Amino acid sequence: MAKNELFTVAGTTNHKGTIKVRFGNNLDSRIKCFIKGNTDVELVELPRQMTKLEALEHLTTLETFATGERREAIDEKITEKRAEARRAEKNRTLKVNAKAVAVPATTPVEA
Repeated sequence: MAKNELFTVAGTTNHKGTIKVRFGNNLDSRIKCFIKGNTDVELVELPRQMTKLEALEHLTTLETFATGERREAIDEKITEKRAEARRAEKNRTLKVNAKAVAVPATTPVEA
């Protein structure tokens, strides 16, 4: 999956008793996809294209996702996505710092 992929649809479904957070780019096709094998499908169109973290934060502002199992699933996914973002930022910083460090040349030892 692309790192900064953007989505226009987000929400939750109940898949075999587990609330799952879902993302997509076409509301109709996502609903058709999730009606098979999922219950309690609750998807919304986002106000603009958003990353998963932005979409999750937007969902927390909507009454439909404000409480209960849906909110718990969203909060867990927010924690997961923030941790991923921190790891990615740390890796970017390490790569930048590694390139910036000059390694002194070694002089050959004479025998």
